[in-house]
Amino acid sequence: MDKYYLRLLGSVSNSRGLTLQFKEQPPLSPVPIPLSNTQDPQKFLLLSTEVETLLTKRAVEEVPVSSIDSGFYSRLFLVSKKTGGMRPVIDLFISTLYDYSHFKMETNRSIRASILPDCSSSCPRKLKNVLADALSRTLTPVNTEAWELSTISYRSAISRTIQLSGGPDFGNNEFISLLVKNFTLERPRQRVLIPSWNLSLVLSALKNHPFEPAEKVEIKFLSYKCCFLLALASGRRRSEIHAFSTADYCLRFNRDKSSVTLLTDPAFLAKNQIPGRGSEPIVIPALPVDSSSKVLCPIRVLLLYLQRTQSLRTSSNSRLFIPINKGKQDLSVKTISSWICKTIQLAYSFSNEELLNSMHIKAHDVRAISTSWALFNNASLEEVLSAGFWRTENSFISHYLQSLATQAQSLYSLGPLVSAQRVVFPPASSGSGDSALC
Repeated sequence: MDKYYLRLLGSVSNSRGLTLQFKEQPPLSPVPIPLSNTQDPQKFLLLSTEVETLLTKRAVEEVPVSSIDSGFYSRLFLVSKKTGGMRPVIDLFISTLYDYSHFKMETNRSIRASILPDCSSSCPRKLKNVLADALSRTLTPVNTEAWELSTISYRSAISRTIQLSGGPDFGNNEFISLLVKNFTLERPRQRVLIPSWNLSLVLSALKNHPFEPAEKVEIKFLSYKCCFLLALASGRRRSEIHAFSTADYCLRFNRDKSSVTLLTDPAFLAKNQIPGRGSEPIVIPALPVDSSSKVLCPIRVLLLYLQRTQSLRTSSNSRLFIPINKGKQDLSVKTISSWICKTIQLAYSFSNEELLNSMHIKAHDVRAISTSWALFNNASLEEVLSAGFWRTENSFISHYLQSLATQAQSLYSLGPLVSAQRVVFPPASSGSGDSALC
């Protein structure tokens, strides 16, 4: 018995099947072949062991000959090969569906020709039911593993793959949709209302070694700091930060360096940007010169970053952030995420490394904290949506809005900060509640 066949037979058996009527009897044995018919003792032993394994795994079940009705019991549809033996065409289990393109056209024609005309119209419907049932049984065990609904809903990826292969579209299957909806009711999405890490702790670390003095520190740490502060000051996605450009029309400082206007590369299209419409400018203000937190001013750090990386830049790459590793010509969006996460990790390694090991840090958290901190400090919802480049408030409120009441006092103690394209000044009295979530 071929290993290839054993792998297919070893799959979990289908509880439903597909019946096809043939003009002639297919080249399959109409009755089970007893193992005792195998003459070679060594092959008989191997075959018996394999069958016992399949029985143990419940991949096959023993059926008494007396109870067998007329018909064929294999899940595999086979056709004869010219060189002898059999060729598997389709396995009705979802994970082993074969693409007809793997077989010769003559084989495909012979298969289609062997099906009675009056049966062909009902075959797609029956096959669709079999595959839908298999897909639902694929998703259900995933739900029991307590995975997120977004992970469980990868049915769209499976559906698209099957559809491109000429199969049915399960994206609109009512049964599958109801199943996923039931998962939502059983395990509703858990909102994250409080940041998993402390912004004031990270900003305090950015005021000291190895991030300062910015004029002398390693380019690596200056890159980390500049990237983090721009993410906080802009409130934009990592992909947009990655697309910032040093071209004259994309990077403009005010004469007195009191602000900088940033635009993404014209070739870049934001996640929710309408094609044909240019990107909206991002205006980041500077902190007051006499501010106690001036070392956290994004304009100051950006100017130093541009000055110190000028000799490292090439005419072929106008990207604002450049690789810190030698030999690399460009960096990816993942690198931007990595820099932001490493900044947070470094800050915690100086003060609370034990807590760092228990945290799940995501670069996207900076975007949520930036916009939430602006809203907490009396920015209007329209201003926050504009800063984060959201078209409606649903995305911000459902996925990004967080309470920063527990961090407010420590953040105010740092002095003015730039968050979501505005300077946030400590209030005269900071004992108020969480204005963003009251």
